[in-house]
Amino acid sequence: MKKLYIIIFFLSSGNVLFGNQHGCSSLGLWPHHYQEIVINGKTICPMFGGQQCEPRYAAIKKIVSLYKRPVTVLDLGAAEGYMTFKLAHDFPASVFVMIEGSSRDLLRLCHLNNKKNIIYLNKFMTVEGLKLLAACEHFDIVICQNVLHHFGANWKTGLDNLSLLGEKIIIETPPPGSTTQWDTEMNVTMRERCSKILCSIPRWNRRQLTSYTYLIERKKEILEMSPLWKIISNYSQKYFEKYDSKGNPISRIAYEVGIKLATYKKLNGIYPEAYHESKIIKR
Repeated sequence: MKKLYIIIFFLSSGNVLFGNQHGCSSLGLWPHHYQEIVINGKTICPMFGGQQCEPRYAAIKKIVSLYKRPVTVLDLGAAEGYMTFKLAHDFPASVFVMIEGSSRDLLRLCHLNNKKNIIYLNKFMTVEGLKLLAACEHFDIVICQNVLHHFGANWKTGLDNLSLLGEKIIIETPPPGSTTQWDTEMNVTMRERCSKILCSIPRWNRRQLTSYTYLIERKKEILEMSPLWKIISNYSQKYFEKYDSKGNPISRIAYEVGIKLATYKKLNGIYPEAYHESKIIKR
């Protein structure tokens, strides 16, 4: 009888461990996921052992909501894409770009969510790659959750290059004593550079410790690829202003949301597959 109880318990707990009761397996998804699985704005599968997504999302949504125009948002290290899919559902006029090189289910989740305002770049980003990306793209908001410490001893250069990508940089770092030898220094530096702390959440693998999400704000007016154009950006409008060789403004055009086709191809863009038909990938 005891053996029977043990077998029944194992089968029951196995559903919990492998996510079957949440519908992950029925959708062909790997159940051991870092983030909650969200489809069309609704969580269909809680996290296996990773992040508490909803309080983080609430803090990030407040920043996106400040804009009265469409924005382009970069989700660096998107994992299972929780932030992007939720934002894409809540802000359909804006564009959300995910960069992720290790998620086994992210492409399938793109298809399941079926949003026309999402781009997925299947790429591991290096410190140098961030700087190259910043030279040719302008993001209104950059989300970088628990990525910085993966740059190891180069995390300071990673932070500098990350800050070049856009105007509002949202960064979460592991709390001191939880992950790497640089955790304490990273948090001290973030407190020095940030304009505010957006939220604080217990660390997923050490609940007695607290992870902080920081906001860095800056102006990004110039792309290295277009030195005669200045970017004018605020909460209500965004446009390119062209200057002559003497620095006088001579013309103005709207800045479209999305990214360049060259960026999509160079960073191994895999969604949308029909990129030549997409209105959010610029020629």
